[in-house]
Amino acid sequence: MILELGGKDPFIILDDAEMDQAIQVALRGAFVNCGQNCIAAERIYVQEGNYYLNIQKWDVTLFLF
Repeated sequence: MILELGGKDPFIILDDAEMDQAIQVALRGAFVNCGQNCIAAERIYVQEGNYYLNIQKWDVTLFLF
């Protein structure tokens, strides 16, 4: 689901998400067209249970992105 929220679009990742896919989609949403997109993800929220377990994946994926 994509919501136009006046340029403050959140990307929300819940505990039951497939993290590898969610990370790829979140980064694509944030950096598509260098972030110059009215629906680009500006804030990424990760439910606490997934955040600490997958912080290493975020680092590696962002580095390789």
